Amino acid sequence: MLTRLASQTHEALFRVDDAQYGLCGFIALHTTAAGPVAGGLRIYPYADEDAAMRDTLDLSRNMSFRTAALDLPLGGGSAVMPFDPSREDIQGRLCAMGRAIEALEGQFWATNDIGACENAMAQLAAETRFLATVDDSEADGPPSVRLAAASTFNAIRIGASYRFGSDDLAGRCVAVQGVGHVGWDLCLLLRQSGVNLVVADPDPVLLTGAVHAFGARMSTPRTICSTTVDILAPCSVGGVINARSIPSIGAGLIAGAAINQLDREQDADSLHERGILYLPDYLVNGGGIIQPASRILGIHDSADWTNRKMAELFQTLQSILSAAKAANLSPWTLSNRMIRDRLRTYAG
Repeated sequence: MLTRLASQTHEALFRVDDAQYGLCGFIALHTTAAGPVAGGLRIYPYADEDAAMRDTLDLSRNMSFRTAALDLPLGGGSAVMPFDPSREDIQGRLCAMGRAIEALEGQFWATNDIGACENAMAQLAAETRFLATVDDSEADGPPSVRLAAASTFNAIRIGASYRFGSDDLAGRCVAVQGVGHVGWDLCLLLRQSGVNLVVADPDPVLLTGAVHAFGARMSTPRTICSTTVDILAPCSVGGVINARSIPSIGAGLIAGAAINQLDREQDADSLHERGILYLPDYLVNGGGIIQPASRILGIHDSADWTNRKMAELFQTLQSILSAAKAANLSPWTLSNRMIRDRLRTYAG
């Protein structure tokens, strides 16, 4: 059952309930001014319903910034399913969420996010047509995970050229927080470029695998931000850059694939004051939305379009960094101004 909730910041917010399977999830549509909404489905063991709802709102706003940064005719949204895989059955809940997405009749298109594996998306597909997941068999280019890793890797190189004077990463030390799909592919690209890696992940199997695969040093999600490295790449949950972690951050550059890395917007100014260059996450990880967008927009021969959008993303990042350096401002400040102006233009 879909219940519309009041929201002063978003175009629409829905609660998704299914008593039979114990589902209480949320779907948020930040804006549909530019077009239908693209948004990740996140499956995560939230502390409570309020935490799940707040994350839905934050994630959907970030997705609006991602699509606007690429000037895509799409809005931003998000769906979340609170779920503990250690003690709950997910299949029925996925079916219920799929029916809720279908009931929105194309206003919301779901993509992968944390916890939404290939099998989960396949179960959703039994209930809804509105999935923007693109796999190897459907796409001319690499899947969205690889594009997210590629855009993060290239953003790190661009950031390194501004922070350290060279985009050559050989010999640099990079701390990657989270070695799931995107984090793993990012580690592969970084290692191929001669980077020394420090990795952390709450999953001991993933963590041990990354240590062996990439010759990386092991850290923990709690301590990796304070590790002395050149570059910190958050690639897991959001909010890791906050008032508690900023004073001890041991990197000169932060560029990662995680969504909503900053706990508060003013954290970007705190980083700037410390001389730490923070690249806005929606510009760093923007490559991950390009192939799902091609699915929503019906772009079948998408290779050239994908390459063009990736190039536009990097050009935007370089322009923001250049302007921020000239004005002695945080890139986050200038980037947000640009995106908000663009969103106002869409809204007319």
